[in-house]
Amino acid sequence: MDVIDSEGNMRHTKKDQANGNASQVPACIIDQAIAWAVKLHSGMAKQADVEACAAWRAQEPMHETAWQRIQTVDRQLEAVPDGAGALACLTLENAFRNRSASRRHALKLAALAVMAVGTGLLVTGLPWQRRAAYGTDFGVRRSIELDDGSRIMLSSNTRLEVAYSLFRRTVLLKQGEVYIQTGSDRESVWGRRGFWVETEHARLEAIGTQFNVCEETGQTRLHVTDGAVAIELPTDRVIFHAGDTVCIDTAGRHLKRVDHLDYDPMAWTRGAIVAKRMCLAEFAAQLNRYHNGKVQVRGDIADLRVSGVFQLDGPDALSRALNALSNTLPVDISREGAFFVVR
Repeated sequence: MDVIDSEGNMRHTKKDQANGNASQVPACIIDQAIAWAVKLHSGMAKQADVEACAAWRAQEPMHETAWQRIQTVDRQLEAVPDGAGALACLTLENAFRNRSASRRHALKLAALAVMAVGTGLLVTGLPWQRRAAYGTDFGVRRSIELDDGSRIMLSSNTRLEVAYSLFRRTVLLKQGEVYIQTGSDRESVWGRRGFWVETEHARLEAIGTQFNVCEETGQTRLHVTDGAVAIELPTDRVIFHAGDTVCIDTAGRHLKRVDHLDYDPMAWTRGAIVAKRMCLAEFAAQLNRYHNGKVQVRGDIADLRVSGVFQLDGPDALSRALNALSNTLPVDISREGAFFVVR
């Protein structure tokens, strides 16, 4: 019996190992085998697709091993009563809307991802639904490269998950800020998959692009630096292009385009805050994202304007920023316990 483990790899059980076949197939190869199988049974495959699949199988012995295992499971699915997989297939059937025999065959095969009834396949972690979590601490930035070639830079105190399926790439931004350069997804046999970012307030689809997303209190802020990004609303879909900045409210229903920025939204990727007559309260909020809420603004000075370049890196970065404030604005800065109070 084949078992897919929590790392997304297909392994043999002890029974198979006793028969001398204890090889392990990496999750990425299982992904490719499943994608080839779905494509060839979709009813849309051309002779070139058949030949390309054959070439892929012949590339490496492990490719053929993965292919044969997927075919074995497919044959097991053929013996499952139609009702057993009804729930699993429902979403896929609604998506495809094609009731042809070949399409139903593809749906049944794709339902491997969610159905194990009667197949003898134990699914404990699905390689075609893989997830990975990433995060940063206060004052730390981190760059990662995903399997599809996309690059993500995480700002300070950021948490996200990346989820891959056969047809979709999704970044779940839990908190913080990210800059994303979407990859070409060349390794996907099924074709370039959609790239989505989901936050508490918004669903964004990247359209071959580079963009910044910040999850703030009460809103999500998007800034597009290249290409385009579509924002999905309950009753609409709005596309924004390079240079656009927009905020999405807590309900995910209203958009507010920002025509004038009092800071450089991409400066954090270079380790700085670039303020352009930014109000003091907002500037302090930016500092606190890197220094764990250590700066408090009190009194009637919140609307004072701050301009300049303030470095974020280094153990004395906060002290240097506060010294610059005291030298350029009519404020007093004092230390109260763990906090710096500006008044």
